[in-house]
Amino acid sequence: MPQYNADRRTIGELLSLTASAKRLFVPDWQRNYSWETEEVQTFWTDLTGFAEAHSDLDLRDHEYFLGSIVIVQKDDGYELLDGQQRLATATILLSVIREHLDQYKADAATRLEQRFIFDEDDAAGERVYKLTLGRYDADFFRREVQDRYVGDGLPTPTLLSHKLIRKARQYFVREFRAKYSAMNGGEAAYKWALRIQRILTDHLSVVEITSIDEDGAAEVFETLNKRGMELSTTDLLRNLLLRRSGDNDRTEINESWGNIFQLEERVEEFLRHWWLSTYGDLTGRSLFKAFKPRVTSDELTPIDLTRRLDTAASIYQTLLECRDSDREVAGMLQDIKDLGAKLLYPVLLSTYSASPYEAQKKRMLTSLIALFVRYNVVGRLEGTRLEPELYDIAKQLRVDDSVAYVDRMRNFLFLNFTHTNERFAMEFQTVDVPRQATARYLLRKIENARRDAHGTSELEIIRSTERVHLEHIYPQTPSTGKWENHDNVIHRLGNLTLLSARLNRTVRNAPFAEKKPKYLESELLITRELDAYEFWNIDAITQRQSRFAEAAPSIWAFPE
Repeated sequence: MPQYNADRRTIGELLSLTASAKRLFVPDWQRNYSWETEEVQTFWTDLTGFAEAHSDLDLRDHEYFLGSIVIVQKDDGYELLDGQQRLATATILLSVIREHLDQYKADAATRLEQRFIFDEDDAAGERVYKLTLGRYDADFFRREVQDRYVGDGLPTPTLLSHKLIRKARQYFVREFRAKYSAMNGGEAAYKWALRIQRILTDHLSVVEITSIDEDGAAEVFETLNKRGMELSTTDLLRNLLLRRSGDNDRTEINESWGNIFQLEERVEEFLRHWWLSTYGDLTGRSLFKAFKPRVTSDELTPIDLTRRLDTAASIYQTLLECRDSDREVAGMLQDIKDLGAKLLYPVLLSTYSASPYEAQKKRMLTSLIALFVRYNVVGRLEGTRLEPELYDIAKQLRVDDSVAYVDRMRNFLFLNFTHTNERFAMEFQTVDVPRQATARYLLRKIENARRDAHGTSELEIIRSTERVHLEHIYPQTPSTGKWENHDNVIHRLGNLTLLSARLNRTVRNAPFAEKKPKYLESELLITRELDAYEFWNIDAITQRQSRFAEAAPSIWAFPE
């Protein structure tokens, strides 16, 4: 069993650990910087609230407790197992304090820097940073935070964690600028900044749990997760792979995870979709618990699994960005994105990983979109019945991507998870669509079907949310009072249309009669057709939606 010591430390003491080239560092398998503005704001308000609650004379007898931090002692430094977010945020705040102290007294800024941000190792001719983040954040953190902030030539953020680091710094900069402006700068503002620094480094404290047992580090990491520290599947899986890999493979594993992290906040969703597309439904297990036994049993070696994930992550990014050499297929990927049809991505991932046939890909995507619209959007049927079948299909596609299997799969889905055309049309007559992206998609498809029937080319501009807005004909906030059945009507598809941004600004919340001339200026047939209605009421909404419903079965049809 690993042995631990527990001691009280202030933030300043922790950031002063660096000596004789030893450093406080975040291991490569740890998560990247992940604090959002909400956590940064809480950190700041806790600090300033403590400052306001105590006078300078009273401060020496009070501390603000920030919880525990876990450190593993190693020959070359102190491995920060838990506490990265708090210490990194403290360092970001110190960099902003340094910048503001420098406006009044440069020596004070330099002393802060040397005590808590970096040492200058004159013998080696290099800087020794008090805190070194993990592989993917270290360089950005040094250039953005630890080195002097120059305003120009700053690093380009390439990961979500980089953007969060910048957002955290910008938050503190705004707070300091507001305070300095209120105090008119000068000595008063300088002393306020010094006091904030003193509280941060001398009066924010933690319990430092220190171990010299290197092998116990990962065990502690997973134990913290079980006890509510909210470590992600991504953190746990990368940790497991690095622990079980040989020295020769770790560099490649780290580089591959750097590629995977390009998915930013979608990484964990990708891991789940990859698992589902490869092994089928999770059947109630957590994602990490599903991965772990396959890795520990050597069914999946760390390097092989990492390579497979790296390749799949590149395909997944292509799907998310709706990229395909075939313009029609790229449009269908955008349709799936607009629909928010996340349950389709495991099948898409398998399709793009296995199928070499473009025609088969088109038939697959057409079928999946029709299935989602009929089953989920209009039918409002329970997704838990459909999902296991889709995941099993995704798994099977990896071993059998033949045309025969794809056709059998499509027939199975059509027969078991879609209603007849008659029932689909009947359900379409009353469907309400509160999700704007979904409503825009449905109206766009109906518009293009109208244009096709009139022999008119499709309008690509209606994909643009900036140029074409979703318009409620009976408005969400009517100026003349709400209808009695307002909530049941407002999101009915028959009450919605598409309108250019320019026209939408001129008709917003106007009575229907005043909108009609502007509607007639629209390029869209479904909008110009509103001229046929003398009054706008529930009967008009029902009539218009019934016309939409007549076309729906052919628009969202399974390929023969």
